[in-house]
Amino acid sequence: MVSTTQQAAPVVQIETDQTFLTLRESRGRLLGFFLISLLFATIGAAMLASPRPGQPDATFGIMIVVFFGLGGLVFLRRLIAARRATAILTNEGVTCPAAYDGVLPWSAVQSCEYIDRGSARVLCVTPYPDVADDMCWKGFTRWALFLRGKTAARFAIPLNSTPKDEARFVDAFIAQVNEAKADQPENSHLRQIDASQANFAAQAQAHEAQSEDATTFPYVTAGLTALLVLIYFAELGANKGSSGDAKTPSIETLVQFGGVFRLAVDQGEWLRIFSAPLLHASFEHLLLNCIALWIVGVRFERYVGSGWFGAVFAGSAIAGSLMSLAFNPPNLVSVGASGGIVGLFAATALASRHFPPGRMRALMVTTAAQTLVPSLIPLLTAPGGGKIDYASHFGGALGGAALGAALLALWPQALIRPRYGKAAAIGAALYALIGVGEVISNNDVPAQPTARPTHVQSLPRPPQSNLPHYTLPESMTGRRAPLKHAGPSAPTARKN
Repeated sequence: MVSTTQQAAPVVQIETDQTFLTLRESRGRLLGFFLISLLFATIGAAMLASPRPGQPDATFGIMIVVFFGLGGLVFLRRLIAARRATAILTNEGVTCPAAYDGVLPWSAVQSCEYIDRGSARVLCVTPYPDVADDMCWKGFTRWALFLRGKTAARFAIPLNSTPKDEARFVDAFIAQVNEAKADQPENSHLRQIDASQANFAAQAQAHEAQSEDATTFPYVTAGLTALLVLIYFAELGANKGSSGDAKTPSIETLVQFGGVFRLAVDQGEWLRIFSAPLLHASFEHLLLNCIALWIVGVRFERYVGSGWFGAVFAGSAIAGSLMSLAFNPPNLVSVGASGGIVGLFAATALASRHFPPGRMRALMVTTAAQTLVPSLIPLLTAPGGGKIDYASHFGGALGGAALGAALLALWPQALIRPRYGKAAAIGAALYALIGVGEVISNNDVPAQPTARPTHVQSLPRPPQSNLPHYTLPESMTGRRAPLKHAGPSAPTARKN
């Protein structure tokens, strides 16, 4: 009677009697990604529903809705699918419901390989060809085998679970295959995998110890912070007698020091994309950016090296300035290091994939997420009544993500630091020289207390009738308040 029941319901028997490990995708991680995507898609929809003066055009809002809306749908689909097991290890073999029907016996596994692709980790399994011919393949695996041919049959088990569960799964998988093939010569290949890739804990501890000891002090982080503070005090020193006050640079001062806006760049002052990230519009603006810079810099610079840290900041800052030019009104002046700092957090999240699952990777991802997400949420107001340049934040995040992907490509597992660190340091130094040089050269022209902005003084002079004329109100503090003007457009300020 019992025997008949087991034969009639073999799946139930496997789940209750023979299953010793089931792998499922981490639902908490997927839920977090889905909620973040939903939040930003809602913010983009709100931008389209209630446009405000000085806000980027509708194209930017549409981009946010489409990008995060599609991302939310992808994460929602994976969240629903996470209820099903990704893979099931039994005493008989392995079951992968998304790839094939039935159970693949342990003795039928020819080889397996753990692969960390940066954005995803998988265990690639290759069955013997005669077994693969008789398997009932499903979904994407079926189409892939149709294109490659069953002689090269293999399937991938995604390992998007917790690091502890991933390590247990891979260790158990290889141990079962080795046990089933103990008397076969092919087992030597599997034992190599077991020794070199399955022991995630030892890998993580060794790599963490090397990276932690590599650098004791974040010199670039400290130097960049000091540079931002010095330039801010220079802004305040030049602010006397202008439309600002003793604590807040005026828009005139931000324009004179190199704030980026399309009206100036269209007339040839494109070096402003280097100088604008070094300026700040208020003390609160500077303080928050310096705190965020130290949060990411203390660890990220230690892991990737000073050269790459500076290069990621520089590239992200430039990307933020370019995105600000592309989407902001032509008379909106953008200043602040936030684009570069947001890029550092995005690069940190991607670069964490270099490390084996463990404490270091979890710490890098958590730190990046805790600061990156809040930096993009308060999109409508900034401390002190200013406005946040979220186009620059978004551009910095994209630039940082691209550079983070480059870091992974140039960072072999055997090396403590990414390759070409000296070349990265040269690029960061060039950015600093150009940015600081632009700030200094702009101040060679004295600020004018007249109604014309000082940036016009450094431009090739067109006919006087084509020059914009601005009239500054006495209450102007250098923040988001608009300027009265007699010409086509007058600059307004936005923080990033």
